[in-house]
Amino acid sequence: VHLHCKHRSSYLRELFLYYYKKVDNGVLSCVPLDECTAPYYPKDSEDPGDLWDKQCLLCSDTNNNEIQDCTACTYTSTGLKCTACSGTKRPNAAGSTCYDCNIANCEECSSDTVCSRCAAGYIISSSVCVADSDPCSVAGCKTCVSGNRQLCSVCHDGFYKDGTTCRKCASGCTVCSGAGAQCTSCEQDRFLLRSESSSSGSCVAACGDGHFEDTTLKVCTRCSDAHCKRCAGPGVCTRCQDDMYLKLTSSSIECVSSHQCYTGSFPQENPDTGNKCVPCGDNLVGISNCVECTLDSSLLSCLKCKSGSFLDLFGRTCITQCPQNSSPKEENGVMACMCEDSYTPSNDGTLCEPTKPCPQYQGCAMCDSLDRCVRCVDPLDNIQLDSTTCQRSCPSGAAVRRGKCHCMGGQVPSGNTCVNPPKKSVSKMSTGMIAGISVASVAIVAVIIGCLVWFLLRRKNSGTLNREPSLFRPLSS
Repeated sequence: VHLHCKHRSSYLRELFLYYYKKVDNGVLSCVPLDECTAPYYPKDSEDPGDLWDKQCLLCSDTNNNEIQDCTACTYTSTGLKCTACSGTKRPNAAGSTCYDCNIANCEECSSDTVCSRCAAGYIISSSVCVADSDPCSVAGCKTCVSGNRQLCSVCHDGFYKDGTTCRKCASGCTVCSGAGAQCTSCEQDRFLLRSESSSSGSCVAACGDGHFEDTTLKVCTRCSDAHCKRCAGPGVCTRCQDDMYLKLTSSSIECVSSHQCYTGSFPQENPDTGNKCVPCGDNLVGISNCVECTLDSSLLSCLKCKSGSFLDLFGRTCITQCPQNSSPKEENGVMACMCEDSYTPSNDGTLCEPTKPCPQYQGCAMCDSLDRCVRCVDPLDNIQLDSTTCQRSCPSGAAVRRGKCHCMGGQVPSGNTCVNPPKKSVSKMSTGMIAGISVASVAIVAVIIGCLVWFLLRRKNSGTLNREPSLFRPLSS
């Protein structure tokens, strides 16, 4: 069975999670990358047109051209390399064969009886490993010049040769040719970020924008799309540059401009997760059962519904049953609900209401209950923006939709002209502030009036005004 381990989540979450096809004792399963470990190794598809055919293969499976008796391996650009073998066997330097060389302190063999590399502190002597009785005194040196402990000829990993001494490579670097960004191999938890037009570079924990982490080769690989900001693999972009939109089709993932979204999808901006071309029929933010749509300003309208659904009376959403006094009709290859003769869509578009003649409008045959033209005398004419006239063409900035002119690009009608919407004026005090001040003023006046009434009633109840003690007494001399 040809199985692809492909998992896709909602458009509003991460787009892709990668899984690898694994066969263990005849059981086929899909595992994430971090579970494809020794004695298995991950291998990506060799077919650039099939991004999803990823496999988790057994290092020792000779049926797949793997290496017999290999227990740990890596897949590089030159092929499979064995790094450990079963039992007393050891890999050769190329990692292509496991030799049964039971030689103490040997790490690599060139045949069953010949060791080609010994463990640290040992040297090869007559094809076997013996303790190095005269080690180098140079810090970081692996092998000194024969007969001279002060001169280094080969440095240990993590050091580079500087004359006859060894100096430490940059942080995270295991093999380098010099100081700074001259690494060619990194520690296990780092990736090699190569400099421009160079095979060496820096060792980083994360590759950053414009690259993805190749976990097999342990390098940062540039995203194949120049407009891609983040990618998860070759040809698999997960976020585009800020002015572009991520578009997913059945055969590709690419970054496009906003107007290129309009083929079964619409552009949606999201500064947190990146801009995307969202399918018209998306269950969360799209229109159910819609296959073609358009976004004008912030209004999403459907242009075509899938089979079994029809555009509503306003041509914005998809419905499965037309309202009373209407029926589905085909117009330019699109099935839409349309009111029967002598009826027109109501103001809210939920039903069809009777029309009436309106001779006061030149070229108009019928009007709705609000005296708006809904049908022209000449079927080739279109209802103009003011809903009172009929003409063959629409004004600049407007387009015909279902026999009526509509302003496009976020503009609004003003008479028979499309204009930009008025900017909201910024006053010194907001409406809420003005209302609050007004309420407070009324409350203060009410309190003052209440105090005066109370004071007058008190004076009246206590007798004449002349007997009321003075509110102000003269200062005593």
